[in-house]
Amino acid sequence: MKTVKGTVLCFISISIAVAALGCGNAINGASNGWGMLGYTLLSVSMLFTALILAIIGVSAENERIERENRKIRRVAHHTNEWRDVQ
Repeated sequence: MKTVKGTVLCFISISIAVAALGCGNAINGASNGWGMLGYTLLSVSMLFTALILAIIGVSAENERIERENRKIRRVAHHTNEWRDVQ
């Protein structure tokens, strides 16, 4: 990742995903079925949030790449390089 925004969002996404996996111990330690269901919903919602943050981070990287590709590259006309420019 080359942008700060993309790096931070992906790091937060990974951290939330690890925390969601840590909810498995809480599910095992729940005293009743409703507690287990609550921890399961919490885990699934955290994983969903992590997925959304990762998608936003990757799209930020893609925006940077598109911006770089839109820049005008000037080449002198008296050389043969103008044929090779894409």
